[in-house]
Amino acid sequence: MGVLTFAAFYLARLVLSLALPDLPLSVPDWYLPLTGAIWAGVALVLGVGLWRGSPRAFRLLVWAVPIYLGWYWADRLFLVRSDFSRHSLAAALAITAVAVAALYVILTRPSVRAYFEERAHE
Repeated sequence: MGVLTFAAFYLARLVLSLALPDLPLSVPDWYLPLTGAIWAGVALVLGVGLWRGSPRAFRLLVWAVPIYLGWYWADRLFLVRSDFSRHSLAAALAITAVAVAALYVILTRPSVRAYFEERAHE
């Protein structure tokens, strides 16, 4: 369910970035809609696959998380230029660490692994 919520947020990013007011941005105009579309699409496919118990979606999640985190931190450190960004860096790092730890605990639970392995043999 969390991945589908993630997809909804990035779909909102896509839609809302198409009608942005004229604001000074540190990225090109096409960047926000493009990244919103990419991450919404990936998360939607991944979320539906996980919902259905697809072992492929489970394996994709293991790859998608570090790729997303790499993009997120590169974006935050190199493209975002604001006081809020600088002041909230420690909080973002803490939230990232907690989220990765929670995801690791969830994905390594024997019941979760068994669920996806069971679906692989159906």
